[in-house]
Amino acid sequence: PLGEHGGLLPFGFLVAWIPGIAITHPARLAIAAHAILGALAADAVRDHGRRAFVVIPIVLGEALGFSLAAWPIPGSPSAVPAIYQTIAATNDPRGVLDLPPQVRRTMATSRYFWFQTVHHHPIPWWPNVRTDENGDVATMKAFLPPRASVGVRPRFAPLGDDTVAHLRATYGWIVVHTELDTLTQGAGESTRILTEAFGEPVVEGSERMWAMATE
Repeated sequence: PLGEHGGLLPFGFLVAWIPGIAITHPARLAIAAHAILGALAADAVRDHGRRAFVVIPIVLGEALGFSLAAWPIPGSPSAVPAIYQTIAATNDPRGVLDLPPQVRRTMATSRYFWFQTVHHHPIPWWPNVRTDENGDVATMKAFLPPRASVGVRPRFAPLGDDTVAHLRATYGWIVVHTELDTLTQGAGESTRILTEAFGEPVVEGSERMWAMATE
């Protein structure tokens, strides 16, 4: 942000130009630069001794007070929804399907990997939690919004019989995280079509869970 306006840095233009292949994590490219700067800093301390430490408060003051770096450093919550404790207590070998499968082009849904450390059941995601990076791509398409006209809220198609049968056979639980779902283009649609197919979910906090009975 620049005052009341915003502007794109060079990598922002690259992402906008070629979003499919652009480097969306440019900070990773700074690792080598950090190593070089660290070596130069060590050399400065060796050559100038204590005088080099005068620069430290200047650098910290610029980084924390005047640069665009966020402070305090933002983090992610480590709390795992209690609903996964219930899932962990079962012997059902089927997997857990967390939804939505993707929130724009962010890593917000990567928390599903963290949740798995509690429930210990299979999940379809690898290497990231995205609609095109998982072991069940056909099912994920059912939870993607169809193309819609500008200003028109998209509606998901009802789950077909084959999809319903597949979900029952593959997953013991489907969990919709509404705090993430509200950030997607098809907000509320996953909950609607799942309720139509499997009935009302168990509601716990912002989670909506369907325990899948086998037939």
